This record gives sequence, C-alpha cells and structure tokens, in this order.
Amino acid sequence: MTYWDLIKTIVTSSMFSSFLSALVGGLFTLAGVIIAHKISSTKQLNKESKQIHGYLRGVSDDIDCLWHLYYLSAGEKLESLLDDDLVPFTHMAEQDYLSYFHGNIAFLTKVENLDVRMSINLAYSHIKALLDSWRLHSELVRTYEEAYFLNLKDPSEGHENHLDVTKKHLLSNSANLRGAHNNCKYNIEELRTELHKIGALSEWVEPKIFYSANKKKLLIVAFVIVISSMVIA
Repeated sequence: MTYWDLIKTIVTSSMFSSFLSALVGGLFTLAGVIIAHKISSTKQLNKESKQIHGYLRGVSDDIDCLWHLYYLSAGEKLESLLDDDLVPFTHMAEQDYLSYFHGNIAFLTKVENLDVRMSINLAYSHIKALLDSWRLHSELVRTYEEAYFLNLKDPSEGHENHLDVTKKHLLSNSANLRGAHNNCKYNIEELRTELHKIGALSEWVEPKIFYSANKKKLLIVAFVIVISSMVIA
C-alpha cells in the first residue's frame, strides 16, 4: 500500500468522517459563541456610550441655561460698566446651580477624554467661584449702603472714614468680581469647544455591531468550516 493509498483510506474511513463532523459542529458552535459574545459586548458598549453622550449633552444644556439666566439677571449689567466702575448692585443665586453636576458625578468619571473631563470640572468650578464672588460682593454692597445712609443721616468724621473704607473694599471686590465673571465665561467657551471636538453636541449615532478586526476573525472561522465541509463531502 502506497503512502497516498493510506491517506485515502484514513480520509474515507467512518472514524475520520465522524471526527470531521464533530470538528465542523464545534466550529459552528464556536462561531456562534463568538458572534453572540460580540453582539452582547457591543450592545453594552453602545448603551454606555449613549449614556455618556446624553450626559455630555446634558452638561452643555445645563451650563448654557445657567449662563443665560445669570447673564440676564446680572452678567449683562456687569459687562455694561466700565472696568474701573464700582459695581453697585447685588446678585444672589436662589437655587443650587450645581445640582446637575453633583447629581451626575458618576458619569463624569466614565468620560475617557481627559480634556473634556478637565473642561467640565473647570467650568463648574468657575461657576461656583463666580457665585461665591457675587455672594461676597452682595454683602459688601449692603455694608456700603448702611455706611452711606448712616453718614447721610448723622455726618461725622468717623462715619465718613467708615464709608471710605467700605467703598475701597467694594471697589476692590468689583475688580475681583469682573475677573471671576470673565474667567467663568472663558471656561464655558472652552468647554463648548471641547464638546464640539468630540461630537458631543451632535445627535447620537449608534456604531455598527461588527468592526473590521472581528470581521477578519469571523471570516477565518467561516473559511475553516467551509473547507472542512468540502473535505467531508
């Protein structure tokens, strides 16, 4: 018996056919497991990506709304004054401006882009700093008004000196307030830029389930299955 006759006998034997049948069945099962795992994994990743995308759009909407309300009530008037002018009015936040930030902090940790995470933190930090500056400034305005009316009602050297001191404090804090306002405005614009770069301000588009790297693996498995089936036939 020649070498080729031996190979032919082995290939055509029932045992070899059973082995190939089992192998093909196993390959089909493996392919099914790979596909099912890939679909499941990709759906989970898509779900998480969609949640992060929604969170980032929520950040954008939240900050835009906060800035719009602030600008209408105080920011526009502040910008209308000259740089050396005393800011004579007050502004107090009547709500928790950082509720969205605090309530969704878990999503912030899942944002992979470092620049975006930093921009979100900086934007909200400067919003808080601006509100704190207004809170202090409002107290100084009330102190100045009390000193002004006290000196108007009962003029004296002591009352006038107290009025001058409170006015100097108010002028100094007016400059600090403008700085906080400008820093907040700048960091909000920076955040918008970073969100725009990664497409967070556009509509969500769900990625395709299969990607090129996994397509190659599946094609290899399918090729092996086809070849095995041809051998058995």
